[in-house]
Order: sequence, then C-alpha cells, then structure tokens
Amino acid sequence: NSTSSTQTVVACATYTWAANGTTYTTSGTYTHVTTNGAGCPNTATLNLTINTCTGTPSEVVATLCGSTLPLINSYIYANLVASAEAYRFKVTNLTTSSVQSIDRVLRVFQLTQLTSYAFATTYQVEVAVRVGGVWSAFGTPCNVTTPATTTQVQAAQCGSTLTNMNDVIFADNVPFAAGYRFRVTNLVSSAQAILDRPIRDFKMSLISGVQYNATYSVEVAVKNTDGTYLPYGALCNITTPSFPTSQLQTSQCDAPAVASMGTTIYADSYPGATAYRFEFVSGSYSYTFDRPIRSFVLSTVPGLVAGTTYSVRVAIQLGGVFGPFGKICSLTTPGVGKAQTALEFKAVAFPNPFANNFMINVSTSSEELVQIRVYDMLGKLVEDRQVNTISIADQEVGAKYPSGVYNVIVSQGENTQTLRVIKR
Repeated sequence: NSTSSTQTVVACATYTWAANGTTYTTSGTYTHVTTNGAGCPNTATLNLTINTCTGTPSEVVATLCGSTLPLINSYIYANLVASAEAYRFKVTNLTTSSVQSIDRVLRVFQLTQLTSYAFATTYQVEVAVRVGGVWSAFGTPCNVTTPATTTQVQAAQCGSTLTNMNDVIFADNVPFAAGYRFRVTNLVSSAQAILDRPIRDFKMSLISGVQYNATYSVEVAVKNTDGTYLPYGALCNITTPSFPTSQLQTSQCDAPAVASMGTTIYADSYPGATAYRFEFVSGSYSYTFDRPIRSFVLSTVPGLVAGTTYSVRVAIQLGGVFGPFGKICSLTTPGVGKAQTALEFKAVAFPNPFANNFMINVSTSSEELVQIRVYDMLGKLVEDRQVNTISIADQEVGAKYPSGVYNVIVSQGENTQTLRVIKR
C-alpha cells in the first residue's frame, strides 16, 4: 500500500523543509514523493505559512561588539526591532564552548542572569527576535569580554598602623566575586602567607608568625566563579602594632608599703596573653619569674627584704614570645628595713562549701614544694599532688568529686594543716 504524511509549519521569512532540503520563501502546499519500504509511493505534504518579518534579525549594538565590559553585570543591548514581541540571546562561552540562552521581553540582558558566568572570559552573543509569534533566525554574532577584575585593601586602611592584631582589614568589594585571596608579605624577612577567605576581610591574627611592629605588604586577588583566582591588585602596606605591655595594676603601682607578705600582687590583664613575666630589682638584687596567670603572692618571691622598695616590671607572652617590659612600678615590702621574717605557714580553701571546684591559698616563706592530699569521709585518698609555691594559687581541686565532705591535708616540710571542705 501507498503511504502519506502531512506537516503544518508557520515560519518567518524562509523555511527549509528537511524532507527535500528545499528552502521556501512563500506560503503554499508542497509535496515530496519517495518510495516506502514496501516499494510503493510515500507522499509527504507540507502546509507552509510564511509570515513577513518586520525588519531583519537583530544583533548586539555595534558599540559593544569586541569590547570588554566595565562590570561583569553590565547591560548588553540588542538593536531595536519594530514590532518585536521578545528577544532571544544565545550566549556561547568561547573557552568552554558551552551554550546558554535567555529570552527577554526587552532588548537587554546581563551575563549574571545566566546560570553560569565568569570574569575574564569572552562570550559570543547572538540575537533572535519573535514577531507574530515566530522566532527569526539569529543575527550576526558579536563577542564581548568580561573584565579581569582586581581589588586591593581599601584606601582608608592603606598605609595605616593597626591598633591590635584583631583589627579587621577590608578589601574593596567586588560584586559577584566567589571569594578573596590575601597575600601578606613581611617587608623585612620576606616571609609570605596566603589566606583564602569567602568574604572580603581578614585579620593579622589569622596568620601564624606575624610579628609586632613590622610592615607587611598586602595584595588581594578575586576568586572567579570557576574557582580560579584573578591577578592580584595593587599592593598596600599595613604596619602591625607595637608589642603590647602590662604593668602592676594601678592600685598597687607606686603605692604605700604592702600590708603583708601574704598579699596577692596583680598585673593588668591582657586578652590572649599566655603568660606573665615579673621582674624585681633593687640594687644588686634581681629576680625574674614567669606565671601562667597575672598574679602572685608576695611571699613566694625569694630573697625579699622587709621595708625595701623594689622596681617591678611586667612583660606578657603572646604566640609563645615574651614582649618588652612595661612601666616600672615601685613596690615596698612590709616591715622597717630588717631582714624579712618568716611567714607563719597557713593554708585556706575557698570557696567553701563549693559547687564546682575549690582553690587553696598558702602563706609561707619557704620555697619547698607543697603537697596536697584529699581524703573522703571513709578515709580513701582521692587526690594527691605536689606543686611549687608560685603555681599553687592556680590549682583547682575537686572538679570531679561527688557531693560530700572531704579532708584536705596541706603540708610543706614540717608544716601541716588540715582543712575540711564540702561539695554541694
């Protein structure tokens, strides 16, 4: 048997029929006869309507062709076509050959409206228009290139000196950037660090080994949407602050004689300090010791003479390094200029009762180790530790004890004192 098929098409200006490869420019009914698989005639019929398109297929305006856009989201315009109902933009990435398209009612679009876009990339843009419900062919291709955007530390901070290592340093904002890379170089040692950030700021404290009172050049690169980084922008010098210092707290610096050798002496606290170094000087006497906290008991400093004024300085440790000593403070020991008399051995537990843990304050003139033994009410030894007189004020005891009553025996040499504490 013979076979047949019918196809109805509406086209704009021209239509090429795949059945016979013929291009038609006028409306009409066309047939094409071939032989089917049974050797009988197969008649294909084309009912074609050709609409007259107003104007010609559009294209990107000439001033944009071959240009580099000032911004990645700059507007890209097509030439205006009278009676156009919509514009179709076909965008080809000339690096990856990927093709995207977007339909717009107006004759303008932005590359950032596409699913995929990138800085420093050339795109081929073609434009088709819809007139009378029919899309025209694409017009002449036009190439546009997105900018290879750079950025740098904002002008207000360029050449500045930080007040502390946690000051936030900002780069100029780049819309649509996927991130920022900071390259920080010590101008003296040439030591260099690279820090990647999802946002446009960083702190010197985020980089290990940063020196105080040193000048660093900072360069910033923009992360492209494909994960690569664009070239670095102009460098900018940033100077880190001087190493911070501390001193004896105001109430004890240059104050009258200390009330007793059991008085706790405090330095001004500095956030992030990992240790405090105290220096005592008077004539030929000099003694320096380090503490993990900002305080110590005066009686723990060996060799002090009663009624004597000492120059005391404090330095702090940051990042494993001690900085310079701060202001000199005078500190006068109690007494009237005679050799320091031995303090009576005394131990006090506080707080008592306690909820979480308790601490022990020991008054002593000896530098021997202090032993702390804790027994529960059944006589079982629950803790046994030895500490030196300088660090005893830092000892926290009882954190893991169950509620109950405990006997604490504090001893140093031949001196022993028993304390009773209660955990709620």
